[in-house]
Amino acid sequence: MTDDAPYQMIEQSADLEHFMKRIQSCPVLAVDTEANSLHNYVEKVSLVQLTARAADGTLHHAIVDPLADGIDMQKLAPMLADPAVVVVFHGADYDVVSMKRDFGYAITNVYDTMIAARAAGVQRFGLADLVGGYFGVTLNKKYQKHDWASRPISQEALDYAHLDTRYLPEIMDLLREKVASLGREDMVEEECRLVEDRTWVARAPDGNAFISMKGASRLPEKSQRVLREVYRFRERLAAARDWPPFKIMGNEAMLNIARTMPADARALQQAIGGHARLLQRHGPELLDAIATGLVSEEELPRPEKKGGGRRFSREDDLLFNHLREWRNRQAATEQVEPAVVMNNQALQEIAARRPLTAEAVEQVPGIRRWQVRRYAGELAGQVAAFQDVPAGG
Repeated sequence: MTDDAPYQMIEQSADLEHFMKRIQSCPVLAVDTEANSLHNYVEKVSLVQLTARAADGTLHHAIVDPLADGIDMQKLAPMLADPAVVVVFHGADYDVVSMKRDFGYAITNVYDTMIAARAAGVQRFGLADLVGGYFGVTLNKKYQKHDWASRPISQEALDYAHLDTRYLPEIMDLLREKVASLGREDMVEEECRLVEDRTWVARAPDGNAFISMKGASRLPEKSQRVLREVYRFRERLAAARDWPPFKIMGNEAMLNIARTMPADARALQQAIGGHARLLQRHGPELLDAIATGLVSEEELPRPEKKGGGRRFSREDDLLFNHLREWRNRQAATEQVEPAVVMNNQALQEIAARRPLTAEAVEQVPGIRRWQVRRYAGELAGQVAAFQDVPAGG
């Protein structure tokens, strides 16, 4: 693809309004965002990249600074909500959720090229891989962890950000053709509609979000109470410093504290290894948090159980492994990743509920309609075979 059109840097509402009028008849709008989540406690969209394609193939590029004084980001809203416009993202979940959170957008007719690439069986489906494979252009990884809320933004960083949408319309075309040839349009359609429904979920204000940390739900109750207080300590400190929580202390360090429950500075040092500056400045506060957890009687949150709240049994686990083996064989046949056929969470729900008919499979939480059409009968048969009863019995 040859495209020498420059991008426009937009920092004023009048310029954004003029750009939107220029592209209002374009049927395709590619969008990407950059945020400051690696650098601040309160995350915000810090840059919005746009590439619009007119019906004649002409491309219009812009980068919008949503942090500029007085800029009205609502001028972009009508086009994102227009069902006649295909809104192209790559890995849309984060962008859609972030833009809804910060600007209140309604976003319709999403086409996610990452979803399409995975459905097409593309093994390396990152944007850099697709741009490199299709166009021979190397995207610079230097700015993947850049602080996009910092101003001014260098020209090199802006050039990097612009490339995140420059090629998306044509990538969409290429992937649509491949997906159609495989008869998987319905997969991509349904998954993209689900992305449109994603919403932002705020951090739990009571500090109970710790229970979603990997490994937290398997800790003894006393360790969970310690972990909760350490988590709350980290959140308070991160908010005060306006740092992302992981820069204060990583999850594994917090889990080690919860497991060992250190009572003094030396034991605390052994539990978390490094973090010398944190221990020097806030060691006593952290020890107080541990002590609070040890005597706490506050009710613990309970993670959601698979299978509608029933405890996942050993036999459920055996059936899950049986279903996973089926899923992996199916993925090999279709030449896609196993998770494209069905993710582990859906398989766990099936294992817990043990549907023996296609109609029962359809009622399993999280199952997609396209999965029902393709696999419901086979899944019911796999459950029945595992239980050694006739299918449908």
